[in-house]
Amino acid sequence: MEVTGLTINKFPNVRRKFIDRIRGALNAWERNGYAKTQQGWQDRIAASENLPVDQKPWKRQY
Repeated sequence: MEVTGLTINKFPNVRRKFIDRIRGALNAWERNGYAKTQQGWQDRIAASENLPVDQKPWKRQY
């Protein structure tokens, strides 16, 4: 069962895709530094302006 983005079956959990994205962001931050990583993220957001919601780099749940 999923409630507000959390899976609540035996214990609260998040999707693996979310964990992988966070791990990737932290790895990029460690390798490239904060400023370069932030700029790369902003470039990805700008490039995805016209994509459907489910293909955006970080979709929000409404």
